Amino acid sequence: METSWNVLKRFARYKKMDIALEDWDDVLLEELEEFLRIEYTFFNEKGECMRKWKYLYECKSELRAKRRRGENKIFSVMKKIRTFFNWCVLTERLEKSPFAKHKLKHPVYGTPYYMTKDKLTKMYEFDFASRPKLAIQRDIFVLQSTLGMRVGDFYSLTRANIVGNAIEYIASKTLNDAGGVVRVPPYGQSQRNH
Repeated sequence: METSWNVLKRFARYKKMDIALEDWDDVLLEELEEFLRIEYTFFNEKGECMRKWKYLYECKSELRAKRRRGENKIFSVMKKIRTFFNWCVLTERLEKSPFAKHKLKHPVYGTPYYMTKDKLTKMYEFDFASRPKLAIQRDIFVLQSTLGMRVGDFYSLTRANIVGNAIEYIASKTLNDAGGVVRVPPYGQSQRNH
């Protein structure tokens, strides 16, 4: 798994400089974003690092896929780095964050596409007898799709989320926004009836 710390170490090597906390400004942050966009070009089609760039990966092998990062992934990495700089300001290690002038582009999500009830049923009934591990993944996907919840919320479900004959949970995305309880009624029953 790629960490923001490893990204920063590789970026410093790429720039061929030691970067102190005080050195960070909006220009350096823009250069970091550009590095995140082009880093995949340091690898050939087989995923092998080109000789020219091997020095970037000397101390730790790269654990992420050697492919282009999407803008949402770049946003995610930069957001973690912004959190670190906010902590530096909060703990008085820095006077101000370099993100004060550097605005992150918000993630962009495409149009969601939903499976029809017939397609979900067809998938659920597909015979995976010869591949039992795929059958388990299929069952997880079908249940998660039927419940309509995010992966993180799905994997945090416990028996305590079964209330009566329904499933109740607080969506993690809205937890800090005083989100209400989501109630998923039994199959075939309208949520309005409960």
